[in-house]
Amino acid sequence: MTTEPMPSRRRFLRYAAGAASLAVLGGAGAVGFAGGVHPNAAAYGYWRQKEKNGLSDPQYLALCATLAPSPHNTQPWKFGIAGDRIEIFADLSRHLGTADAEFRMMQTAIGSALENIDVAAGRLGYRAEVQDLDADRRFAQDGYCASVRLHRGQVVRDGSFDALFTRQTTRTEYDMSQPVPAALKTALNQRTGDLPGIGLTWFPDGPLVTRLGNVLRGSVRGFLSDDRNRDGMKWFRITPDQWETRRDGIAVFNGDAPLLAKRYVEWFVHEQDLLSAQFKQGEIDTLDRLVSTTPAWGLIYADRATPNQRIQAGRLAERVYLEAAARGYAVQPLCYPTEFEPSREGLRELAGLAPAQDPLFLFRIGKSDYVAKSVRRDLKEVLLA
Repeated sequence: MTTEPMPSRRRFLRYAAGAASLAVLGGAGAVGFAGGVHPNAAAYGYWRQKEKNGLSDPQYLALCATLAPSPHNTQPWKFGIAGDRIEIFADLSRHLGTADAEFRMMQTAIGSALENIDVAAGRLGYRAEVQDLDADRRFAQDGYCASVRLHRGQVVRDGSFDALFTRQTTRTEYDMSQPVPAALKTALNQRTGDLPGIGLTWFPDGPLVTRLGNVLRGSVRGFLSDDRNRDGMKWFRITPDQWETRRDGIAVFNGDAPLLAKRYVEWFVHEQDLLSAQFKQGEIDTLDRLVSTTPAWGLIYADRATPNQRIQAGRLAERVYLEAAARGYAVQPLCYPTEFEPSREGLRELAGLAPAQDPLFLFRIGKSDYVAKSVRRDLKEVLLA
């Protein structure tokens, strides 16, 4: 006979899930020292590597690409290097399954990695020319997305390169007393100029944000109710050793949870708990809390629902991250409504999008405390022979 957990355990499971704050699109932050994280472990080393340290220029650009955000920190990319050319592939074996059934988030992540190559190339004195953006034709065949040709140019010195190493997905409450400046929103709007068919819109305060919160609440409940949640939770790492050895996935250890909550997850949470009603409710509770502590909401969309357009949208998503990080602002995507079709339609309506337009990257932005780094795979694992 199955015994119901004691009420205290149910409450702690719910709290632990809320502390983990399992947003669909994972990212990175600063090195954390509490909760079992080992800040000098190899899994965190790339966040400090602002020099090539013996790597070739293309290899170092690939390393910088791996610092991009990806859904559940799956890091779904491969890079082929031939002379001054870098080919970018999606690693289809690292797909989220039904949690990303149309590969929308994977393709957006590839775009973010591509943007990082462009930024890092400028610091090394290259102009990165994107060639053969051909995911529309080849993605389903072999994961091919695009290639980059490196041309010698001028060294670019701006805040974007440094922001590669400070950018993070910040799953915390944001300071509601510090609104997002109009100048920052304007700067982000201007970053779409070389990305035809890609747009960024903002949700003004008032009734529209209230309706957006309702869409979010409905989407998280729909997302957690079927196999999408099961496929997503395969990437949850319970212990620090598991996280730092596999060097991927999501975990409570790079959030702002109290040490006690992190220890509870490490010592007492089992894999079957991740799919429990208590864990799901904790995620719902977290979303409610974050919705009420968000000073500004933005949405990146594409005019057409194609792989190439999603890659371009991913480039803009990373520009949002980097510009925000350079100015001291935090960003967190909330992808439940963009990946749950009924809620996606609600986003289109709220944002005034046309039926064919594809809402891809809903994000919150504001001031927050710095949180812990996420892990990164060894470069050797993402370079094609």
